[in-house]
Amino acid sequence: MRARPAAVFLVAVVTGGCRPEVRAVEHPRQTYVAGVEPELLWRKEWRGPKGFTVCPTAPLVALPSGSVLLAGESVGPIRLDDGWSNPPGAILLEVDANGRSTDTHFAGFSEHPGELVALSVQPRGIAALLRETAGHYVWTRRATLTSPPRRERIVSGVAWALVKYDYLVVAGEHGIGMEGPDVWGRALSDGSGQMPDSIRVIAFDGTSRLAVGGFGGEGRISVLDLTGTVRWHAELPGSIVEGVAFDEAGGLWVTGRFQGLMRIGGSLWQSPPPVVPGMDPNHVTDTFVAHYDRDGRQTVARHFSAGGSVMPSAPAVRGDHVFFLASLYGDPRAIDPKLPAADRANATLLMAVDSRGAVTLVERIGEATRSDVDSIVAWDDGLAAVLAHTNDDREQCEMLRFGWRQRVPAAAAP
Repeated sequence: MRARPAAVFLVAVVTGGCRPEVRAVEHPRQTYVAGVEPELLWRKEWRGPKGFTVCPTAPLVALPSGSVLLAGESVGPIRLDDGWSNPPGAILLEVDANGRSTDTHFAGFSEHPGELVALSVQPRGIAALLRETAGHYVWTRRATLTSPPRRERIVSGVAWALVKYDYLVVAGEHGIGMEGPDVWGRALSDGSGQMPDSIRVIAFDGTSRLAVGGFGGEGRISVLDLTGTVRWHAELPGSIVEGVAFDEAGGLWVTGRFQGLMRIGGSLWQSPPPVVPGMDPNHVTDTFVAHYDRDGRQTVARHFSAGGSVMPSAPAVRGDHVFFLASLYGDPRAIDPKLPAADRANATLLMAVDSRGAVTLVERIGEATRSDVDSIVAWDDGLAAVLAHTNDDREQCEMLRFGWRQRVPAAAAP
């Protein structure tokens, strides 16, 4: 058995009144022979005087400084570490490595009320897409978080979008296109069978390719270059794609869910009978994670069942591992027998899979959540996740920050 040094206490920052609270985590310091092991450092919630909170509206984004950007929508003023937030509406918070949160006052939301639906940080600056309450969309750009924003009104009816500082890729009811210096458009139902009929998610590799996931009668993913040409596509019959993310080698990780039957590559998966009392067997939902190399060859395919509902977040990639959140109603021991029986029927799991398809992490980090707005981001300094709960008909938003545990060679392990 490995020796465990004495417990380590992290500094807690607790403020009074309605200020945000950072809760430190007590745990024994450990070393690991293999695998990627995140270490929970702190958790934080945002509330106001009447329980107002920040409901996430776009995926988390990591900054080079180690801070994280959280785009959300507040239903009232929020007390932050540097004062009160903007009036109710869209808000963009910068949360540093110690949990201190400040309002970036990014887009002048009193002029354009609504919610942020897409966010991107590039070397030249930051760009965001704001959906106004009237249904119109505003593309906002600026070179730094403190510089005045530049706004451009774009067409209404945009469903999902990927933002880069110099241009904007948009997916609407009829097609996908780019607005900016390299303008192109492509119909979704173009008869080629290579594009989804509707798009749910978009990812950009940072240089020359983007991936889209959605429906084409069945789940479908497509990888395009910046001229709009499809480089490869894959069909995932029976599935709903929830997220896509590129790795450093140009491969693509995919997370999604299915009910009943799903076919992927040469495998046919079937959901198990429900363990949740009274649940319709046709409503049992399972999660899957898959990986494709740069040329579209499938290299990993795993699925996770709990006899109830397992809903995944979009993936976050670090090295040869992919991380994702799984909001679960059912029996988590079906995923990992080491999880306590007390976790039965309600849990959010932090999970990781490596490039060989091995599950390297299953950790319960909270109660089941609204998985449609959960988000996770991983980078060299650590990992951050944001969870959205509904308690007593009130939205609550919580951020968790992880560092990386030290890895030691196998020969050094006791």
